[in-house]
Amino acid sequence: MTLQSPEGNIIIAPYYDVYLCLFTTRTINIGHIRRILRDLQLTKKNQD
Repeated sequence: MTLQSPEGNIIIAPYYDVYLCLFTTRTINIGHIRRILRDLQLTKKNQD
């Protein structure tokens, strides 16, 4: 889930059995953040 405001973004993303909450500035590319989160999950699965 992504919440956007004039001050920045709040991204809440599932990460296994917890949730990550990221606070970003408006200049951050949300697509890059989503890709990084997806890559983290794939990396973790490959390590198991």
